[in-house]
Amino acid sequence: AVLARRFKNGTLRREDVFVTTKTSNPRPASGGMPAGGGWVPDGAGYMLSEDADAYAGLTAELNGCLETLQLDYVDLALIHYPSLPSADGPGLPTETRRRKRRECWAALQDAYWSGKCRAIGVSNFGTNHLEELFSCAFGSPFHLPGTRTFSHHPIYENERIVATNEYV
Repeated sequence: AVLARRFKNGTLRREDVFVTTKTSNPRPASGGMPAGGGWVPDGAGYMLSEDADAYAGLTAELNGCLETLQLDYVDLALIHYPSLPSADGPGLPTETRRRKRRECWAALQDAYWSGKCRAIGVSNFGTNHLEELFSCAFGSPFHLPGTRTFSHHPIYENERIVATNEYV
């Protein structure tokens, strides 16, 4: 509401603000963000419920974000995390997690093509997750994540992920 009000009264222009959002969060976050991204009827997030459609879940979550922010588009939308962190337990079967990542990426691409996002990408994806998306991208309507954020610092040096990102 704050941004919309400032745009309307002319104290801020939309092109002067870069808005980023993350979707598909596997854990609850401060501010009441639901675990697992979005909402499905049984209350479990679409990334945590084996039967929930991740494409529909991410689409609904992104639409809800745009509605809450009162914006027509965000400048950057990221898939927040590829699946439930291993520290939280085994989570869903491997093939289900892969399917959900592909569904989320397809939904984000469609949001991009429809103008709801000016750029799309991933956050916290490991080398195996990126390679999985790359394998979907070639010879299909998929394209590679233009933005890829990951942890790499003196305490956690991840040379493999750096090398993967330099390759593409």
